[in-house]
Amino acid sequence: MSQPKGAGLILVGVGTHLAAMVVVGFALGYAVDAWLDTRPLFMLALGCLGFIGGILKAHKLLSGWMK
Repeated sequence: MSQPKGAGLILVGVGTHLAAMVVVGFALGYAVDAWLDTRPLFMLALGCLGFIGGILKAHKLLSGWMK
């Protein structure tokens, strides 16, 4: 099975998107928790949403690449 050129770069991009969305979710949650003094409620909630969004973005990028 031959992979198209640039397959490695696409996979690196997918990993970067996933990690960035999780980190941004946790960071925004931490900021909201510090503002409202509700630790760790929003940090966990927004971190989970970032993870889910990252998985959906990875699926979208990989399904368009595989066609």
